[in-house]
Amino acid sequence: PDFLVVIAYGKIIPQSILDIPNFWSINVHGSLLPEYRGASPLQSVFLDNKKETGLTIMKMDAGLDTGNMIDKLKFKIPFVRTVKNLIENIQAKWPKFLNDTLWKYGKKILWEEFQDEKKASHCKKIEKEDGLIDIHKDTLENIYSKYRAYFLWPKIYFEHKKPDGKTVRVIIEKLILNEK
Repeated sequence: PDFLVVIAYGKIIPQSILDIPNFWSINVHGSLLPEYRGASPLQSVFLDNKKETGLTIMKMDAGLDTGNMIDKLKFKIPFVRTVKNLIENIQAKWPKFLNDTLWKYGKKILWEEFQDEKKASHCKKIEKEDGLIDIHKDTLENIYSKYRAYFLWPKIYFEHKKPDGKTVRVIIEKLILNEK
Protein backbone atom coordinates (compact mmCIF):
# COMPACT_ATOMS: atom_id res chain seq x y z
CA PRO A 1 0.00 0.00 0.00
CA ASP A 2 1.01 3.61 -0.49
CA PHE A 3 -0.41 4.66 2.88
CA LEU A 4 -1.33 3.06 6.16
CA VAL A 5 -3.99 5.12 7.95
CA VAL A 6 -4.84 4.52 11.60
CA ILE A 7 -7.66 6.08 13.58
CA ALA A 8 -8.75 5.23 17.14
CA TYR A 9 -6.34 2.35 17.63
CA GLY A 10 -5.21 2.15 21.24
CA LYS A 11 -1.92 0.27 20.92
CA ILE A 12 1.58 1.05 19.69
CA ILE A 13 2.11 -0.36 16.20
CA PRO A 14 5.48 -2.08 15.68
CA GLN A 15 7.99 -0.36 13.40
CA SER A 16 7.95 -3.39 11.07
CA ILE A 17 4.30 -2.61 10.23
CA LEU A 18 4.86 1.16 10.04
CA ASP A 19 7.55 0.48 7.39
CA ILE A 20 5.17 -1.42 5.05
CA PRO A 21 3.63 1.47 3.06
CA ASN A 22 5.49 2.98 0.10
CA PHE A 23 4.99 6.50 1.45
CA TRP A 24 3.78 7.01 5.01
CA SER A 25 1.99 5.56 7.97
CA ILE A 26 -0.52 8.19 9.04
CA ASN A 27 -2.48 8.61 12.27
CA VAL A 28 -5.67 10.64 12.59
CA HIS A 29 -5.40 11.51 16.28
CA GLY A 30 -8.34 12.81 18.34
CA SER A 31 -6.64 15.81 19.93
CA LEU A 32 -4.54 18.83 19.12
CA LEU A 33 -1.13 17.27 19.62
CA PRO A 34 1.13 17.36 21.50
CA GLU A 35 -1.68 17.56 24.07
CA TYR A 36 -3.40 14.33 25.03
CA ARG A 37 -1.13 11.69 23.63
CA GLY A 38 -2.42 8.24 24.45
CA ALA A 39 -5.55 6.17 24.74
CA SER A 40 -8.29 8.60 25.80
CA PRO A 41 -7.85 12.03 24.20
CA LEU A 42 -11.55 12.50 23.50
CA GLN A 43 -12.55 11.87 27.11
CA SER A 44 -9.64 13.85 28.52
CA VAL A 45 -10.70 17.14 26.93
CA PHE A 46 -14.00 16.86 28.82
CA LEU A 47 -12.30 15.92 32.08
CA ASP A 48 -10.13 19.03 31.75
CA ASN A 49 -13.11 21.24 30.79
CA LYS A 50 -11.57 22.28 27.49
CA LYS A 51 -13.67 24.50 25.28
CA GLU A 52 -11.86 23.47 22.10
CA THR A 53 -10.28 20.35 20.67
CA GLY A 54 -9.64 18.91 17.25
CA LEU A 55 -7.86 16.40 15.10
CA THR A 56 -4.19 16.09 14.26
CA ILE A 57 -2.93 14.23 11.24
CA MET A 58 0.57 13.01 11.90
CA LYS A 59 3.18 10.68 10.53
CA MET A 60 3.50 7.68 12.78
CA ASP A 61 6.72 6.62 14.42
CA ALA A 62 7.56 4.01 17.02
CA GLY A 63 6.50 6.26 19.93
CA LEU A 64 3.09 6.89 21.43
CA ASP A 65 1.63 9.71 19.30
CA THR A 66 5.06 11.35 18.96
CA GLY A 67 5.43 11.61 15.18
CA ASN A 68 5.67 14.79 13.17
CA MET A 69 2.40 16.65 12.73
CA ILE A 70 1.15 17.44 9.23
CA ASP A 71 -2.13 19.28 9.83
CA LYS A 72 -4.65 20.18 12.52
CA LEU A 73 -8.37 20.84 12.48
CA LYS A 74 -9.78 22.75 15.47
CA PHE A 75 -13.38 22.91 16.63
CA LYS A 76 -15.32 24.11 19.64
CA ILE A 77 -16.90 21.86 22.28
CA PRO A 78 -20.34 23.20 23.25
CA PHE A 79 -21.17 22.89 26.96
CA VAL A 80 -24.11 20.54 26.40
CA ARG A 81 -22.17 18.06 24.27
CA THR A 82 -20.76 14.73 25.38
CA VAL A 83 -18.05 12.44 24.06
CA LYS A 84 -20.74 10.80 21.91
CA ASN A 85 -21.37 14.09 20.11
CA LEU A 86 -17.64 14.66 19.73
CA ILE A 87 -17.18 11.23 18.13
CA GLU A 88 -20.06 11.93 15.72
CA ASN A 89 -18.46 15.27 14.81
CA ILE A 90 -15.09 13.61 14.20
CA GLN A 91 -16.65 10.81 12.15
CA ALA A 92 -18.28 13.41 9.92
CA LYS A 93 -15.09 15.45 9.44
CA TRP A 94 -12.06 13.16 9.42
CA PRO A 95 -12.39 11.54 5.96
CA LYS A 96 -12.44 14.84 4.05
CA PHE A 97 -9.86 16.37 6.37
CA LEU A 98 -7.50 13.42 5.82
CA ASN A 99 -7.99 13.45 2.05
CA ASP A 100 -7.39 17.22 1.82
CA THR A 101 -4.36 17.00 4.11
CA LEU A 102 -2.69 14.17 2.18
CA TRP A 103 -3.30 15.99 -1.10
CA LYS A 104 -1.79 19.24 0.23
CA TYR A 105 1.12 17.39 1.85
CA GLY A 106 1.84 15.49 -1.37
CA LYS A 107 1.79 18.81 -3.31
CA LYS A 108 4.15 20.33 -0.70
CA ILE A 109 1.56 22.89 0.43
CA LEU A 110 1.85 21.54 3.99
CA TRP A 111 5.04 20.73 5.87
CA GLU A 112 5.80 18.52 8.82
CA GLU A 113 6.05 20.10 12.25
CA PHE A 114 7.91 18.61 15.19
CA GLN A 115 5.96 18.22 18.41
CA ASP A 116 7.14 20.40 21.28
CA GLU A 117 7.92 17.89 24.03
CA LYS A 118 7.55 20.64 26.66
CA LYS A 119 3.88 20.99 25.72
CA ALA A 120 3.17 17.26 25.59
CA SER A 121 0.59 15.71 27.88
CA HIS A 122 -0.59 12.14 28.16
CA CYS A 123 -3.92 10.52 28.85
CA LYS A 124 -4.47 7.12 30.34
CA LYS A 125 -6.54 4.13 29.38
CA ILE A 126 -10.02 4.43 30.89
CA GLU A 127 -11.00 1.87 33.49
CA LYS A 128 -14.51 1.04 34.65
CA GLU A 129 -13.72 2.46 38.09
CA ASP A 130 -13.00 5.90 36.59
CA GLY A 131 -16.76 6.52 36.39
CA LEU A 132 -17.17 6.43 40.17
CA ILE A 133 -18.27 9.75 41.64
CA ASP A 134 -18.74 10.84 45.23
CA ILE A 135 -21.98 12.80 45.35
CA HIS A 136 -21.01 14.23 48.75
CA LYS A 137 -17.47 15.38 47.93
CA ASP A 138 -17.17 15.89 44.16
CA THR A 139 -18.08 19.31 42.81
CA LEU A 140 -20.93 19.61 40.35
CA GLU A 141 -18.40 20.74 37.75
CA ASN A 142 -16.33 17.58 38.29
CA ILE A 143 -19.39 15.32 38.12
CA TYR A 144 -20.60 16.97 34.90
CA SER A 145 -17.13 16.73 33.34
CA LYS A 146 -17.03 13.01 34.10
CA TYR A 147 -20.59 12.61 32.79
CA ARG A 148 -19.62 14.22 29.48
CA ALA A 149 -16.39 12.22 29.21
CA TYR A 150 -17.77 8.84 30.22
CA PHE A 151 -21.19 9.16 28.58
CA LEU A 152 -20.65 6.07 26.43
CA TRP A 153 -18.48 4.05 28.81
CA PRO A 154 -18.04 3.45 31.69
CA LYS A 155 -20.86 5.89 32.56
CA ILE A 156 -20.77 7.74 35.86
CA TYR A 157 -22.12 6.12 38.95
CA PHE A 158 -22.15 6.32 42.72
CA GLU A 159 -22.53 3.66 45.33
CA HIS A 160 -25.36 3.75 47.83
CA LYS A 161 -25.59 1.69 51.00
CA LYS A 162 -29.07 0.35 51.58
CA PRO A 163 -30.53 -0.07 55.10
CA ASP A 164 -29.86 -3.82 54.90
CA GLY A 165 -26.13 -3.07 54.49
CA LYS A 166 -25.93 -4.03 50.83
CA THR A 167 -24.29 -1.57 48.45
CA VAL A 168 -25.92 -0.81 45.12
CA ARG A 169 -24.40 0.96 42.14
CA VAL A 170 -26.53 3.84 40.82
CA ILE A 171 -25.70 4.67 37.21
CA ILE A 172 -26.51 8.17 35.98
CA GLU A 173 -27.83 7.81 32.43
CA LYS A 174 -28.81 11.43 31.86
CA LEU A 175 -27.60 14.61 33.50
CA ILE A 176 -28.76 18.03 32.39
CA LEU A 177 -26.90 21.05 33.65
CA ASN A 178 -27.30 24.71 32.77
CA GLU A 179 -23.95 26.27 31.87
CA LYS A 180 -24.63 29.24 34.16
